[in-house]
Amino acid sequence: MNGADSLSPANVASVRKAILRWGRAHRADYPWRREDVPLWQKLLAEVMLVRTKAEQVAPIWIEIVGRFPTPSALAVLSLTEFQDLVAPLGLRWRATRLHELATALARQDELVPTTKGKLTDLPGVGDYCASAFLSLHANKRAVIIDSNVVRLLSRYTGRSHNGDTRRQRWLRAILEQLTPARNHQRFNYALLDLAMSVCRPRPDCAHCPLSRRCRWRTSLRARA
Repeated sequence: MNGADSLSPANVASVRKAILRWGRAHRADYPWRREDVPLWQKLLAEVMLVRTKAEQVAPIWIEIVGRFPTPSALAVLSLTEFQDLVAPLGLRWRATRLHELATALARQDELVPTTKGKLTDLPGVGDYCASAFLSLHANKRAVIIDSNVVRLLSRYTGRSHNGDTRRQRWLRAILEQLTPARNHQRFNYALLDLAMSVCRPRPDCAHCPLSRRCRWRTSLRARA
């Protein structure tokens, strides 16, 4: 790869196939991933997941949608009551934005938009949340970039990474190559799960389907 902003067609096919195959055997079963969950509850989950682990979000999300199944039901809570509800997640701003999101959806007849521009107009919905919602829940192809994906692809291509890497052209270019036009939901679920559970800060390379061609792992072996 040597600094190029793309992978070869053969490498794209190999990486995509490996990730999809791994995902079929290891897909995480979070409750918001189930098909019968209303779209607004899926969007709520994606906003809650920003900078928060899914294991932390799951019990609170289950409680919220169980007690308040519609945006209108949730919007009638006072902000203080809602802050108490999501307090275990930390970050006080999160409660405010989630409450504002429910209120905004209640005002527009509880309809969740399915275009990126309209999604990012909603409180608390940034570029990542909108892309994740579209690809994972609205059957629209979108590239998903989170910190775990940045780490995985940086290691695979042998690049250093930091907080600004997610905005670099090479990363998006490679993800545009890898993300299929069909099966994008399965691919993105697999990519997110692989990056989160295997390519951790202390990676489990022995169980990574990409390890044979991972430049970061190759460099570790060369130094050993």
